[in-house]
Amino acid sequence: MITSALSDLPLTLINGRIGWESSKLDFQVARASQGQSEIQNLSVHGDWSYNGDLELRADSALIECGEIFPQLVSVAGLASLREDVRGIQGTLSASNVSLKGPIQDPGRWRIQAVSELKDIVVTTTFLDDPIELPVGRLTFAGTDASEAGPTALRLDSTRVRIGADEAVLAGDIVLSAADITLNLDITAEAVDWNKVEKISDRMATRRKADSRPVRGHLNLRLERLVIDPVHLYPVYADVQLAAEGTRIEIERASFCGMTFIGRMAFDGPMVDAYLVPVVDVMPLDGVVSCLSEEKSLFSGSFNLDGHLSFTALREDIVRELNGRLTFVAEDGTIRQSILFARLFSLLNLTEIYAENSRISAVRVSTTDARPPSLRLGRAKS
Repeated sequence: MITSALSDLPLTLINGRIGWESSKLDFQVARASQGQSEIQNLSVHGDWSYNGDLELRADSALIECGEIFPQLVSVAGLASLREDVRGIQGTLSASNVSLKGPIQDPGRWRIQAVSELKDIVVTTTFLDDPIELPVGRLTFAGTDASEAGPTALRLDSTRVRIGADEAVLAGDIVLSAADITLNLDITAEAVDWNKVEKISDRMATRRKADSRPVRGHLNLRLERLVIDPVHLYPVYADVQLAAEGTRIEIERASFCGMTFIGRMAFDGPMVDAYLVPVVDVMPLDGVVSCLSEEKSLFSGSFNLDGHLSFTALREDIVRELNGRLTFVAEDGTIRQSILFARLFSLLNLTEIYAENSRISAVRVSTTDARPPSLRLGRAKS
């Protein structure tokens, strides 16, 4: 039994041997346990000199993260972990474990293992809600060919929850000396973009010390994306990550029932986008109520054609928006609507709207080259 100032829990070793010569450690044991954590058939070979390496192997491991995390953050090279993570709870079980790498540089360790997660809760310094992984399966696969060999992490339908937001991740993350490659399918009922930005900003800050670019592909299937105060539902998109920026091909994004397709590209603070509405015979009542939160008195349907585009800083998107939209409404009645009253007032059509007449067709066309125009067609009496 071994005690340490790093933990109140003693380390128990059963049936093994320890060899120590100069800076080198040779350690083998049939069972090692600390608290509720234990490792079966563990062997460790380490050289604690300046450029020394560490090699660890084990048949199986059961780790209670709440017991081990306080000791883990004391390891040299994990300062960023201490700054980002307050605590980790939950259980990690693994089999066929192998770890190799420079003992003073954990970021270059190569890991092989098949792992199961249960009730993992990560409390961070930058999110109000903890990151929860109720259940998941991770497979680490590395190469022994060279020090630069990549480590691939396979996620098998791993569920991630932050507050009320929950997503399922499946796919691969490959870590190499040259870059980080993602190939993930992400499915979620609801995602709050504010939380995504917080995580992205923190990761970007950490990557300043890591010159490796992030590449790859994300397949998004989101039932609702909240970009306060806008709610998009659903959002289906394909995200391409490259060193020069991020490009998003939008298969479908719906706002107040109106569907848009198109593309978006991000290059630092700049956003470039081209969006096309796909709206055909859409009921007016639900869309206008969503846009204005008013209980208007109207009926009918409308079509929306054209395109919108912009290349601008994120805070200047509305000012730089341009394009052409054609709005056609047919076979309906507008009896009361603050939204349409304001729209028609801008178009100098207040008197026409004030008649509360039945409208068989309304056509509004806006372009970036000339002011809005509108054509009315009245139902025959």
